Amino acid sequence: MSVIKRYVYDVTRRLPEKQRQDVAKELTAEIEAMVDDAANGKSVKNSHITTVLTELGDPAKFAEQYRDRKRYIIGPNNYDSYILLNKTLLAVILPIIAIIAFVSGFLEADKGIISLLLTSFGEAVAVGVHLVFWTTLVYVLLERANIDALDASATQKVWTPAQLPQLPAQQQIAKSESISGIVWAVVAIGLTLWQFPVIHAAIQPQSPLFFSDQMWPNWTVALLVIAVLSLVVEIIRLVIGKWNAVTVTAIAAINSIVIIFFASLLLYVQPIASESFTTALAKQADGADIGLLIDLTVLVTILSIIIASLYEMIRAIWIYIKSTKKEVS
Repeated sequence: MSVIKRYVYDVTRRLPEKQRQDVAKELTAEIEAMVDDAANGKSVKNSHITTVLTELGDPAKFAEQYRDRKRYIIGPNNYDSYILLNKTLLAVILPIIAIIAFVSGFLEADKGIISLLLTSFGEAVAVGVHLVFWTTLVYVLLERANIDALDASATQKVWTPAQLPQLPAQQQIAKSESISGIVWAVVAIGLTLWQFPVIHAAIQPQSPLFFSDQMWPNWTVALLVIAVLSLVVEIIRLVIGKWNAVTVTAIAAINSIVIIFFASLLLYVQPIASESFTTALAKQADGADIGLLIDLTVLVTILSIIIASLYEMIRAIWIYIKSTKKEVS
């Protein structure tokens, strides 16, 4: 009966998550009934199962009947990977573009803070439009060529049960998720190193440090260590590729450290942004007092990091618990 489970898995993995459980139950019952009919009162053999699954056909095409919409530019086989790829690219690349544009513009004395923000936002949007356009074009071409971006076997004209994928031992971790985590960890390492006085003086001596004197050296060094540990955890997650005890423990540990660090930062370090940075930014804003705005931005950023870390930790544990229950059942 493992072949039936593999068929059901291959169908349901192409559907929205909210549909999968109900469809799996319905489809399993339907296939088992068809197999019993094929056996005609005799003991069920593999040949009966193979016959039934061959009649049902390619799981990629079979899954289409559970989709509400039948007309599309990008079909159901490629749609999920298309959305995931776009989300990953936009989430990773756009903030980096905006940060680079803002920092570059910050060095130009003739630009005000509003102009800097608008320029950074505009460049990020322009890059985002290009990313979405080109990925959409690639997927449209794949669709017209009848190529499944998720499953190379879908291009074969004759489908057989031998092409069914194996059931995953644990739930897989999307590679794009790990890669985006690696990118952000590298960005965090770079930005933190930039706040080391020696490195900052060698690279950009004309601009002030963002971190205040209270951040150096203990808090800055600790932040660098955490960023490096985060990079190690993301690499581990990418290499293992599954939600198991090792990956979940590593993710829970690093996120716990992040939560404790940033919560402590809020409680024991004031101010986080240096006075020289605030003064320089105020000059860009035509002398306006923006100290409160900077403090509020720092507070919102730290709270967002804490909430995101808490969510990531709970999510990892929850996914692992769910996958463990499925294995037992």
